Amino acid sequence: MKLLGFERSIADAVSQLDLRLPPEASILDAGCGTGVIGLALMRHSARSTLVATDMSPELLQHAKRNAAAQGIDERRVRLGVSDISRPGVVAPVEGSGTLPIEAFDVVATGAVIGYARDQEDALHALLDLVKTDGCFLAGRLTSRRYRYSSMPLSRMERVIERKGFDVTRMPVKTFPARLTRTCLVARRG
Repeated sequence: MKLLGFERSIADAVSQLDLRLPPEASILDAGCGTGVIGLALMRHSARSTLVATDMSPELLQHAKRNAAAQGIDERRVRLGVSDISRPGVVAPVEGSGTLPIEAFDVVATGAVIGYARDQEDALHALLDLVKTDGCFLAGRLTSRRYRYSSMPLSRMERVIERKGFDVTRMPVKTFPARLTRTCLVARRG
């Protein structure tokens, strides 16, 4: 993904979002991979903290290296192993192993919801982690070349709205990510 420019274009797309985060925003990047989304979100908030979770300890270490390469103080980033099917349950690599309800100003997930055993349950669990006035960002693959079944975008929007969020569908405009992704930005009222 890095060689093809996907990571850079995803980071650019996230950086362009108007999220109005507090200066000390708490961010969860669930299914973080190499940390592209969470680290880009940290640019929105000068003293933000990031909890980055993924099933792969190797990817978490890559995310840690990416944070260091961007000059982000390691004390601002916590890592944990977690399955997207149960995003609030984290085996700590560093720090606490419990993610409290309504603890994050932003909960972001790339296109990993499709890997959950029950996508709607996983989505509900992620939404429960967002503070009042906080944001939920969900990336979704639009390309058929990825072989997993992701819930339709319209259904995802309905689930999010039923939880009290205002949802906006944001096309990804940066190339090459715009070829395969779309994004939902939801704010909890």
